[in-house]
Amino acid sequence: MTTSGAVSAPDSLHFYLFGGSVIFRIILVFVLVLGCYGTNPVLGQDVLSLEKLPNALQALQGNEIRYRKNYLGKSVQASGRFLRLSPIANQVPEAWALLIDSGKLQFRCLLTPNEAINFAEFESGMAVRVEARLAKPVGSGREALPLEDCQIAKARPPLPKGFRLTGRWKGCLIRLGLKPQSGKSCSLYLTLRGKSGAVSLKTVQSRDGRKIEVRNARIEDGRLLGWTSHYPYSGKSGEYTCKLPEPDLRFDCDWKSGNREGTLRFKWLR
Repeated sequence: MTTSGAVSAPDSLHFYLFGGSVIFRIILVFVLVLGCYGTNPVLGQDVLSLEKLPNALQALQGNEIRYRKNYLGKSVQASGRFLRLSPIANQVPEAWALLIDSGKLQFRCLLTPNEAINFAEFESGMAVRVEARLAKPVGSGREALPLEDCQIAKARPPLPKGFRLTGRWKGCLIRLGLKPQSGKSCSLYLTLRGKSGAVSLKTVQSRDGRKIEVRNARIEDGRLLGWTSHYPYSGKSGEYTCKLPEPDLRFDCDWKSGNREGTLRFKWLR
């Protein structure tokens, strides 16, 4: 036996989903999906392009009303180098500023003391990336864009000018065990190919031209981080871990196979 009165929440939802109009059902499902997935709490959907950031700084320095109207609260993604972390004078409650230099302009992350302590060990010049929102200016400084809700992480330093990973590379031995080597013995050749912006380690070959099976090649941000070589004829494997490219566009990879280990220096051939 049923009683009259308010319909329970599950029954009500069932009615709207299956008994209501088609348009209402579509709207309701859309709202439910948004509720399940939400949005990025920092970035949202209104990300300001890097090209427009200088305009935001210009507005901040010359017409703060325009800055607040057109840029305040917009999301920002940027990378650069950490400059310093310092308290902001005469602020109640206490506030700190973390300064980042992107090369073209500077960013000033506004932090609480508890947030600032997370970056106390950052070293000047360290490569970082930041996701944040443009904030109201705090203090008298207008030389940098103020940011709030900052998510800051260490980043890899930029690649040397002119470096490109795609092509053919020759690896020469510069260390075997604890002994340095002349670099005249070149035993490994790499071929890397790029397609649609993605780079892959196509082949690894020994000096005599034999192809070596490649597993778990790791490439990020235009850098070869490492790979595993498998030698079917012996059943052995070698693990390679690569370092960042040098200014002269070469890069080194440490290798280890069984109880043997060393370092190869790779030079670009073509």
